[in-house]
Formats: sequence, structure tokens, C-alpha cells
Amino acid sequence: MVGQQIFSRDLTTPIDIDQSVLTGVDGYYDMSRRTIYLHLTAAYDTATLVSSLEKMKTLLQEKGFLMAWSSLKLSFAKSLLVLFSVSHLLLLCHPSHTFDITYIHLFRTLDAIRSKAHSHISEILRSVPGISKDWISFGRLCAPRVLFLFSSRLLPPQIKGGGVGGQDGASHRYWSLNEVEFRGV
Repeated sequence: MVGQQIFSRDLTTPIDIDQSVLTGVDGYYDMSRRTIYLHLTAAYDTATLVSSLEKMKTLLQEKGFLMAWSSLKLSFAKSLLVLFSVSHLLLLCHPSHTFDITYIHLFRTLDAIRSKAHSHISEILRSVPGISKDWISFGRLCAPRVLFLFSSRLLPPQIKGGGVGGQDGASHRYWSLNEVEFRGV
């Protein structure tokens, strides 16, 4: 589909995110395809978790585990709700081959929140001139599709335990979306 690496960063390199919510969205606009790509980064990502350990330590000491974890889940859910409202396609990359059933609970929660906020969002969209009637009636720009990608090949060798910096002779290769699509990685 894309044929190029859009978000070129190492999974272990910390990125700048809002430290109050530990969630951020990177964006890229491809002018030739007139497409916007968004990448959600949250406390569940390795780089963000590593860079936010000090904040998490303070949060855990002040609020305790359940409150700290709840606030992380809330900020993640809010960001996902926005992505589900504006995206046509969401690609969820999971570093193992097993499905995490907590996604089911998360998606049900997001659906319940979206249905409760539907009338309010539709009312706001109705006030914007030139918006499609479908957008107003559905309360979002489109009906998103979620693709799940389960593979340990997404992780660099130093994360998988193959040695630091790929010293074990393993080739370090990132898969493009075309290869993932056709090879079934």
C-alpha cells in the first residue's frame, strides 16, 4: 500500500509525548496520495514506558497501582476514540502471536462511549458548513476497520533477546506494509 517506511524510529528510542497523559499521536501527510497517517504512542509502547518510568514511579507512589493504571487506560482510550472517529483503517501491531483479550473489553468500552457521545458529536458536526450528511448521522467521518498484525518480527533483535545491537548475526529488517500484506507476517 505505502511502499515506504513512514514513521522511521526505533521502538526503543523515547519520543516526546505529553507527560501528564503519557499519550501522543505522530502525524505524517503524504501529499501525492492525499493521505494522513497517524501513529498513536502510549504508555503501553516500549519506548514511552521506558522514558516515562520516573513519572510512573511518582504516579504510583501518589495514587497507587489501580488509580495510576486507570488514568493510563483512560488517556489511551480517549486517544483511541479520536483515532476511531477520524480513521478509515487502524493497524494494531502486537509483538506476539497470541490475541490479547483485553482488546475486546477496550473496544466494547469505546463503542459504549461513542454511542453515548453520538448525539453530541452529531450536533457539533451539524453546525459545520459543508459536512456530509453521512458524517452527521454516523457521528464520525467513516466506519473504521481494524487490522491486527501479530508478529514477533516487528521487534528489533535487542528486544527479542537475540543480543544487543544484533550481534548474534540476525539480520535486522523492518517489514513494509506491502510485505506484511502479501506475506502474511
